[in-house]
Amino acid sequence: MRRSVHRLERSVSAHGLEKLENADGADFLYGRHALVFKGLSESKESLKVKTLQEYTDSVIAANKKEATPKASGAGFVFTYEANVADTVYTYTVATYEAQENFWILQFYCPKDTLAENQPEIDIILEGIQPN
Repeated sequence: MRRSVHRLERSVSAHGLEKLENADGADFLYGRHALVFKGLSESKESLKVKTLQEYTDSVIAANKKEATPKASGAGFVFTYEANVADTVYTYTVATYEAQENFWILQFYCPKDTLAENQPEIDIILEGIQPN
């Protein structure tokens, strides 16, 4: 997945998202006005789950949200909403499995900007090729 991360970061940059200061422990963080994208890897050895489906379900449970993951390419994608500082955000989350890690790729934007951001989210997610 590491090689794919570099390709993914180039793709994200090509869509006008800029690398941001990473204060939340993510492997990478990109954004621009009204859209943020971050990626986080977790070592399989450090987790109790064994399959990507179990991992995806654990991510949903950890966020305490109702979501239905859908198979997408080599992983799963789900969405949920959360109210943060009086703004409703829509989160689009993708989970993938690499040889030694599980990955969470998360886009979030104010709900009222989702329609303008969704095409870019879809294009970036389509280009992900974990290895």
